Amino acid sequence: MNRAQKIAWSCLITVSISLILGIIAVVIFYLIFGMPKALWGFALMSIGLPGVFGLMGIGGLGALSQLIFKKGQGKVRFDERDQLFYMRAWFLGYSASYLFFVIVCMTTWFIYGPKGTISVNMLPLTVIGGFVVLALVHSIAILAQYGLTGKGGKS
Repeated sequence: MNRAQKIAWSCLITVSISLILGIIAVVIFYLIFGMPKALWGFALMSIGLPGVFGLMGIGGLGALSQLIFKKGQGKVRFDERDQLFYMRAWFLGYSASYLFFVIVCMTTWFIYGPKGTISVNMLPLTVIGGFVVLALVHSIAILAQYGLTGKGGKS
């Protein structure tokens, strides 16, 4: 398994764990406190914890994988094929995040209508959601292009 695959697996695992924990926390707090408080984690904030969105910080641990998985001492670390894989993965990730933003904006518009209003507190949700989509799609695209195996070949 090469360095790019290790980094992609690390990012995929950390972002997925933080997303799952965030959804579980929102569901639990929804059952206990109701929706507005559950969504922003006021129940956690009242006891001094950072709230539900603090769980998204776990996803940031995937960024440390660049430091954890050091570059090898071999002659060729990153060739043209790897560069092509990265370019394709970034293209897919940004395309998916743009599609996420369009779906969120249009769904909000269809629900509330042209004269409706939403809270500005919903805007960070779209940014966080866009980042999560970008990170997940980028990691999956890297792994799919390398074949999901540890050898970098076909699976």
